[in-house]
Amino acid sequence: MTSVAPARRAAPHMTHTPDSDTALQSQAAVSAVEPGTARPRLRDQIAENPLLSLVGGIIVAVMTLVGTAFVAVLLFALNGINDRLDALEARMDRLEAKVDAGFAAQGAQIAELDARLTAQIVELDARLTAQIVELDARLTAQIAELDARLTAQIAELDARLTAQIVELDARLTAQIAALDRKLTALVAHLNATAAVEAALDHRLLTPDAGTTESEGRSPG
Repeated sequence: MTSVAPARRAAPHMTHTPDSDTALQSQAAVSAVEPGTARPRLRDQIAENPLLSLVGGIIVAVMTLVGTAFVAVLLFALNGINDRLDALEARMDRLEAKVDAGFAAQGAQIAELDARLTAQIVELDARLTAQIVELDARLTAQIAELDARLTAQIAELDARLTAQIVELDARLTAQIAALDRKLTALVAHLNATAAVEAALDHRLLTPDAGTTESEGRSPG
């Protein structure tokens, strides 16, 4: 198609040229574009025109290269995504293993701590039990000693009180006996005649002198 249009444009200018080859080409071009004639196929045009064949081959090669590059880039991207997914899965596996190891280590530490606490609690319980037993024995001994001391002091105090009571009873008995003797002597003196008369005459009796004081004379 590219060779027909220039031929048609160049035909009026070349009518006066005596070249027979040019005339024949012009006639062939005119007969090719006349209506009713068969147009050549694209394959025939490509086969007749080497430049068009070259351009077509270059276009096909470029499209093939672009398609290949696109497929290669797509495969590379898919491979990169797969690699990233594999790396992410590996990282997740390592993280899971690390977490499991951490939990296992913490479980071992907790078990060790529990064993240490249990041992300390047992040791503390034994120490407290021994201290309580020792304290109970000391309190029992002190209470027994205090009871003995209180018993001895109470017995001593009872003995002292008993002795004081006996002494006080003896003194009271002696004083009562002396008072009884004095009263008996006084009653015996009052039973005498003179004493009775003096008592009837309201005269004071003096037992130690044996006389009464009344109106300036002694009893007959």
